[in-house]
This record gives sequence, C-alpha cells and structure tokens, in this order.
Amino acid sequence: MRAIIIDDEPKNIDVLAYYLESYCPDITLSGKAQSVKEAIPLIRKIDPDIIFLDIELPEENGFELLSYFNPPTFSTIFTTAHAQYAIQAIRANACDYLLKPIDPKELVLAIEKVKNLNQPKLKPTPNTIQIPTMNGFLICNVSDILYCQANGRYTDFHLQGGKIIISSKNLGEYDFSNLRIQRIHRSHAVNISKITEYVRGKAPYIILNSGDSLRVSSQYRDQLLEILDNN
Repeated sequence: MRAIIIDDEPKNIDVLAYYLESYCPDITLSGKAQSVKEAIPLIRKIDPDIIFLDIELPEENGFELLSYFNPPTFSTIFTTAHAQYAIQAIRANACDYLLKPIDPKELVLAIEKVKNLNQPKLKPTPNTIQIPTMNGFLICNVSDILYCQANGRYTDFHLQGGKIIISSKNLGEYDFSNLRIQRIHRSHAVNISKITEYVRGKAPYIILNSGDSLRVSSQYRDQLLEILDNN
C-alpha cells in the first residue's frame, strides 16, 4: 500500500517514516509534504492508498486539504498533538486518529483498520456476522454469540464455551439489525435467544443460559422488554 505523510515538522515526518519502515513492512512511503499546497499535487501524482495527515498546517489545515478531494480516493489517518479535533475527524470519515507522540502499536492497529475497510467482503448470511480482527476477519455464527462487550476502541465477542473474539471495531460501529442481537447497555449487546431470565428492580439485569448476568440500562430497557414480550 502506498502512503504519503503530510506534516509541517520534519522531525515528525522522520519518526513516522521510521515506524512505518520498522513495523509496517507492507506500507511503502511514496511521498512527503509539509503543507497543503505541497500535498495536493503530490496526492494527485502518486494516488496513495493512505495519507497520514497532520491537522495544524501552515496557511490551510488538514481538513481543508480533504475538501480538495471529494470524494477522496485514499484513506486518511490523522496524526496530531491535539485531542480536540477528534469529533471533526470522525465527521471527515477518517479511518483513525493518532495522537502524538505516536505509539507504534496504535499505528499498526490503524493500518489494520484501513486494510479491513479495503479488503473484499464475504457476504454474511442472516445467521452469521462478519467480525473484523487484527489479522483480517472472521465469519461467526450468531447462534454461537452470548453477548458483545465494549472494550475501548474494540469489541469483545463472548461465545458459547468461553471463547472470546476481539474485534477491531468498537461496539457503536456495529449494525445488529435482523441478527437478534440487542443493545441493553452502552457497554453490552446481547443475543436475545440466550436470555433465560429478566430481573426487575432499580438496577434491572438479565441472566443468560451461560450463567452470565448483565445490567440493563434505562435507555434500552423498554425496547428489550418489548422484544422479550414478542419473543
């Protein structure tokens, strides 16, 4: 995959270039730029797969650069020392947002996310779900899933028998419609068919056939009860 680094600090470019060479052998650094003015013709010439884009650049910023490419033909990973741009980055459809000083492990995960987005998709059936992982993706039978648990930027899929699959997507990115998996809390989604008991009270919770108990938040309680009543 071809990459371009856009940053107004040469030292930052050198550090990221070193990390790419050391930890990401399948990424070819094809160009560097220190401003939007330099980056535009470079992107058009190289047609990169990924750009590593600083936000605070001279004259025009990183978000203004993206406005020149609509829609972009590349994936964007923002690299910045400022956390306050994260929401704006999400709205700009960035693949990831790395804070400086960049952690090489976070860099590798960001690139894996780009790969997962760009690889051919196997079409899941109504009884399966595609779970992106660090190394690619798995097709999992929904009937094997007990519940899904938010784990920061990732999601832990807890399966029958105690196995856990760690997904490279966060829980909020999943669309569980038509899969009989229901959100019950900001941190949990549960396979409806695995619920054996609903316990009422000030802090209601459910019990699964595995013996696991999970709290039900007020935000999702009514929707869950309606589903269980119609089950």
